[in-house]
Amino acid sequence: MLDVAGQEKALLALANDDFLADVRLLSQSQLSELRHRSITCAIEADTTFAGKPVRLRVGVDGRFPLSLPAIFLVPADAMGFIPHVEVDGDGYVCFAQTEGLLLDAANPVGILRESLARAIAVLSGGVSGENRADFTDELAAYWHRVALKVPISSFLHVDSVPREVVAYRAGQNFVLVADRDDDVRSYYNGENWKHKPTARHSALYVPLITSPQVPPPRRGRLWTIEQIRGIVRTSLPEQAYGEVERLCKRHRSEELVILGVPRPSGGVILVGLLFRDVNGGHPLLAGRAQDPPVPLEIHRYDIAYLLPRGGGRIDLHKRRVLVAGCGAVGGHIVLALARTGIGHLTLVDPDVMTPEITFRHVLGNSAIDRPKVEALRKEIAAKYPYVTVAVHQQRIEESFAAGRVKPNDFDLIILATGNSTVELYLNELLYKSDGAPPMVFAWLEPYGIGGHVLLALPGRPGCLRCLYTPYWKGESSLANRAAFAAPGQVFGKDDLGCGSLYTPYGALDAERTADQAVSLSLEALLGQEPSSPLLSWKGLPMHFLAAGFQLSPRYQMGVQELHDTRFEYINPLCPVCAER
Repeated sequence: MLDVAGQEKALLALANDDFLADVRLLSQSQLSELRHRSITCAIEADTTFAGKPVRLRVGVDGRFPLSLPAIFLVPADAMGFIPHVEVDGDGYVCFAQTEGLLLDAANPVGILRESLARAIAVLSGGVSGENRADFTDELAAYWHRVALKVPISSFLHVDSVPREVVAYRAGQNFVLVADRDDDVRSYYNGENWKHKPTARHSALYVPLITSPQVPPPRRGRLWTIEQIRGIVRTSLPEQAYGEVERLCKRHRSEELVILGVPRPSGGVILVGLLFRDVNGGHPLLAGRAQDPPVPLEIHRYDIAYLLPRGGGRIDLHKRRVLVAGCGAVGGHIVLALARTGIGHLTLVDPDVMTPEITFRHVLGNSAIDRPKVEALRKEIAAKYPYVTVAVHQQRIEESFAAGRVKPNDFDLIILATGNSTVELYLNELLYKSDGAPPMVFAWLEPYGIGGHVLLALPGRPGCLRCLYTPYWKGESSLANRAAFAAPGQVFGKDDLGCGSLYTPYGALDAERTADQAVSLSLEALLGQEPSSPLLSWKGLPMHFLAAGFQLSPRYQMGVQELHDTRFEYINPLCPVCAER
């Protein structure tokens, strides 16, 4: 970062630019006007746009050149109301998106010149009208400046259908809008609403088809009723407008209207309009009301907005996934699935959380002595909206046998029980079932030497039994041919006696295996993996070898070879999946 003298030197270098004239440093009294922007040093210069003389200010804060300069138009309305200029404020020009921006801090003068060039392009586009569509793209920002400072949380399904919706009040303010009460409950996963409304009203949702051709509202220049009528009339096709007319036949003394405004660059902004003292009809048609109406800010909480915004996939939301085994690997799998967008999870595990697994389980010590499945359900309900979770505190084979869990109810089954005997049994059971879904098996090896994930598609070659089937002549006992540990070794460790037996591995090993399992699961659900791969990752062997254990020949494979041979485990003589 530069001291003030260094900032002044860099800023004054702009005097060499032909576009600027009479470059001078701002005095301390002038800098005080920009204190709200944390500006520590700034220049002012004269220039012209479209033959009109204007002034520009270029200022930097104490972090420069690790931060962008701020550029201001003086006076703020010198070019009228144009996009990306805070005309009703200090004339700040928004010329760059800072997300992911890389600055060459070794070249502060270059940063200033590039920033000035971008700001000039923004101003030129505003004068020519070239960037006029940006008004609508940035409508949310303009609306925020003029709206009532009590935002409304929206759970509406944002589509193209005008309709009556439900609005909820807390005290004097509207706080929620939704199509149904159940939409709000879905957000809270059936838990109690955090801010229970005190009154329920009807409101109108009007989704515009085209963007408004009027400037956004400003302080002292809000949209009038006549402007709003024009926006609705010109932004809707005949059929949709006819439906709005039908919905507006009835009116109340107070009407809340939610407009869905399409952005030219994509997406939809919701804005609220509160009409008070309504009489003589609905104000969207010919009725009268306080003019202008009160602008209300709308915050979107609908699944179609939140999920893609957080990196999830909306096309996974209706998928149903069963996770059997909610230990270190399974726990990470469960929470990761919730984040990806899976909307329905069923968890099966008989165990409770114990202190011994605190540092390798995703739940930590907050869940000690609680059933893992119930603690995970609570964790998801507290963290991730729109995910329904059913739980069964019992062994998966018992759940199947009792009919509490039916395989065909799911789109995918993930088995992370850590019990190979049970998983081999379930592998065969599901292969013999009609219409059984894909299965993903996930397991770890001791001391962090690796982990494995296998996708099995009932009815196709490649299953868990393929790994355990005696394949070479003379082989008699079952051993997992994917293992990085040589067969015939026992890895169970106990610190307090036989009742404390466990397999040593760490949280990062569990998380790495879980990530691989979730990635393969999503590929299966989305139809991106039509076969049955065996995926393996390798860790470092030092602790394993130091404990006196031996590695298998498969551990010597490199990452590329493990990938290239991911289907070679499939046994054409497998008694479960081989074609008869």
